[in-house]
Amino acid sequence: MDFISSKEGTLTIEDGCHKCPSGQQGKAITTEKYSEKYSGSGISHESNWNGRPQDDTRIELEFEENGNYYLIAKGTSLPTRGNKTVNTRIEGICDNKNETKTDPVTLTIPLRVVFGPFKGKPTDKVLKENDTKTVKIPSIDETNTYRIEFNLKHD
Repeated sequence: MDFISSKEGTLTIEDGCHKCPSGQQGKAITTEKYSEKYSGSGISHESNWNGRPQDDTRIELEFEENGNYYLIAKGTSLPTRGNKTVNTRIEGICDNKNETKTDPVTLTIPLRVVFGPFKGKPTDKVLKENDTKTVKIPSIDETNTYRIEFNLKHD
């Protein structure tokens, strides 16, 4: 699992009754621009089986009666470090500030994606495909692209 993640956004707050340290009140506009960037690779190995590290990613095959099947991938990336940068600008009656702060952040990426439908049955000797899915999450204005290539054989 390889990933690149970046987020950007702006938050503006208009305060018509901002109270200054001097006791004076007036208008203040606070604008925060933030960005986060991460990149990493690897699958979590926190699980154990028979005393050995076990990949936390799970692959499930779901077969339908119509001759199609789906591959469902679930897992978690290894933790990766990235940076979160916040630029805060305040313009107002008493406060004028412009500061940038960068902090390191650790992140893991959850994985749950359904690939398919593909043609195939549980009795097939080989199930081989490659697929790319783009998943949009409108609530957080995020788009994820997943790619898988597999070649499963059994005797």
